[in-house]
Amino acid sequence: MDYETPDYSPPPPPPPPRPPGRARQRIQQRRDTAEHRVVAEPKRARAMPQLAPAGKVKLPEIRLPSSQRLILYGAGAVLFVAVVVFILGRIRNQTAETPPNAVFIGENWTYNSHDSADVIELAEALRARSIGTVYAWFSWLEADNTWNNTDRFAQVDQFAAQLKAAYPEVELLAWIVVPVNAGQGYRLDQPDLQTQVAQFSQLAIGEYGFDGVFINADPLSIDDQNFLALLRRVRLSIGDTAVLAAAIPPDWRPGDTNVPASAEIAPATEWSTEYKQSVALLLDEIVIMAFNSRITSAADYSQWMAHQVSSYAQAIAGLGEDIQTRVLIGIPTHDADGQGHDPQVENISSAANGIRVGTAAAGDAASYVQGVAIYAEWTADDAEWAQFSSLWLGR
Repeated sequence: MDYETPDYSPPPPPPPPRPPGRARQRIQQRRDTAEHRVVAEPKRARAMPQLAPAGKVKLPEIRLPSSQRLILYGAGAVLFVAVVVFILGRIRNQTAETPPNAVFIGENWTYNSHDSADVIELAEALRARSIGTVYAWFSWLEADNTWNNTDRFAQVDQFAAQLKAAYPEVELLAWIVVPVNAGQGYRLDQPDLQTQVAQFSQLAIGEYGFDGVFINADPLSIDDQNFLALLRRVRLSIGDTAVLAAAIPPDWRPGDTNVPASAEIAPATEWSTEYKQSVALLLDEIVIMAFNSRITSAADYSQWMAHQVSSYAQAIAGLGEDIQTRVLIGIPTHDADGQGHDPQVENISSAANGIRVGTAAAGDAASYVQGVAIYAEWTADDAEWAQFSSLWLGR
């Protein structure tokens, strides 16, 4: 059966059992000029080799009275201490670099109390896996336009504080799900709903300690202008320094017939290049949810994945070299779910293969693809993390 907007979004989390500094740097670069023109940093001068004189040269000897020597030694000691204090302060105040990859975590972390030791263990695991961005479950907009589980948000606040204490450089984003079709049907065109999502996003940042929000609106139709309107409202609400990320559908069945795709999906089910660029201009992070493809071959899935990488990378590169939006590729670790995901086909191995082929095909544009986003922490087992480490991190 053909359909135009497959349900790509992950199911809600199961029941309980660039750092903020990087984002601010991207936004500051936007602010420098209205045209997003960023002046390149001057190249660091190469250190000149210190050449020894050809012959022995004896410098004139300088003799100072003993009192002046004491004053000079004291001044030198003070200067030395001042320099050491300055250098140590600079080192201490430098923010550690945020690793490039991301992971989705569920309500088992955000809605439940945890000992500090458990959160420290989570932080250590994230660091070890080069995961610097966390999409943490926050809430779901019900059909009656109310947010679910608001009575459990105190635990969200506690978890955010614990994770930030254990992992200061982490980029922690509130995962907010907005089902597009609910109640009376399509509702993304409702200005009141857009405003509600925007205000809720600001609440997540201002009251619950998140660095930004991850908007998961689902399903999205081709070149939906209401989605752009929603993102604009959220950006206005959260300001320029907060991080705005969103779940983005893949090219389900590209117009390029050389790309393998499921016959169950209508042809040319993909966003236009211009629309992809419009989305990129509004977001700090694009997360392509590249699974639930209904493809039945791992090799075909890798080719399909390669297309997703090159398609989005080249679209964003078309905006010019100053665009700061980064692309992450969502790859699955969950079980078969009846939504077109077969873990024998869509997995870390086939996804990693496809991403590498796609970045090679994208050429210089591949620099916009900066990492992967694992869906999800609560479904990934030790074998999958081992695959991630060896096949993606190369360890």
